[in-house]
Amino acid sequence: MNIVFVSNYFNHHQMELAKNLLDLCDNYYFISTVQITEERKNMGWGREKVPDYVIDYNNNRELCQKIVDDLDVVIYGSAPYSIIKDRLKNGKIVFFYSERLFKNVKIDLKTIKQTAKMWAKFHRYNNAYLLCASAFAAHDYYMINCFRKRYIKWGYFPPTRTYDDIETVINCKTPHSILWVSRLIEWKHPEVCIELGKALKKRNIDFTITMIGVGPLRDDIQKLIKSNQLDDNISLLGSMSPTEVRDYMEKSELFVFTSDQNEGWGAVLNESMNSACAVVANENIGSVPYLIQDKINGLIYKNNDINDLIDNVVSVISDNSYRSSLSINAYKTITEEWNAGEAARRLVRLSYQLLTDNTLSFEVTGPCSQAKLIKNKNKVRKK
Repeated sequence: MNIVFVSNYFNHHQMELAKNLLDLCDNYYFISTVQITEERKNMGWGREKVPDYVIDYNNNRELCQKIVDDLDVVIYGSAPYSIIKDRLKNGKIVFFYSERLFKNVKIDLKTIKQTAKMWAKFHRYNNAYLLCASAFAAHDYYMINCFRKRYIKWGYFPPTRTYDDIETVINCKTPHSILWVSRLIEWKHPEVCIELGKALKKRNIDFTITMIGVGPLRDDIQKLIKSNQLDDNISLLGSMSPTEVRDYMEKSELFVFTSDQNEGWGAVLNESMNSACAVVANENIGSVPYLIQDKINGLIYKNNDINDLIDNVVSVISDNSYRSSLSINAYKTITEEWNAGEAARRLVRLSYQLLTDNTLSFEVTGPCSQAKLIKNKNKVRKK
């Protein structure tokens, strides 16, 4: 088996999957088409050493094109269409790696038609399959008549940590600690942490909220913390490396994930569940319907419903037994199914099957199972 992943830039989110595919394949490459952005660098991305299997497309175009044309399987992310054009025409396997298409709260029919026109070139290729890195991706592509019946559950697979005794990890967490990790921008909704803090303080619940991240809303959030007299409860920290963030997750009992529908996947959900946090997450986040079973391994709150979020947090912050159950199940979800090792094995198995007899047989659950048409929360309007 020979696999190449073509996308914009290499980062820690692809590293774990790449390591496992390297072990399973005769050859594995990652072709990077652009440089990592300064914004991502400021968030701690790109600090890791670039592995030997990563090739810069702009400096090695002829070699990269030969790899894409010749290898058994191509995973295609954010990259120029010209790279895979001939491969598609020649009937070779291409897995399109995509989040949802429509992120706006309201989308119009004109936008849908324009998007359908842009993707029309893929309709006729039965050798093209969609790796859905969002629970809402399949429905979005269904709306434009693309990849019909070839929707595969997928996602992002950050490094997975395993522990000899997960209950000891849970028992060592800081009591009543809540963690929030993201960029400080509008659609991540950091202001929700302030509303949550106000509600918990009003109910005389002991708590701390740690916020990790940088962004244009930092000064506004700092002012809200001060004006609501939450300085003793809410700490606003800056940028940290992925490893440092994971250390904070291990120490935190709860993780709140407040992004809206603009969050294509949200790998911090994988990481916080792997760290045995009891997660409370917005229903519109791309990874939530795939990773969370409500009230079993996490809690899902309704979009724009701050009271639902508060009620969910209150239900677990003082109930040790309930919180422990959610945390253990969250940890098992990642270590037993939604991890890079399992995803790589399933993708290789699926690729062998397609190469051997050209049939698509899905796993029962988890990565490489069939992606159902979960309706996007956006509203379609005429324009």
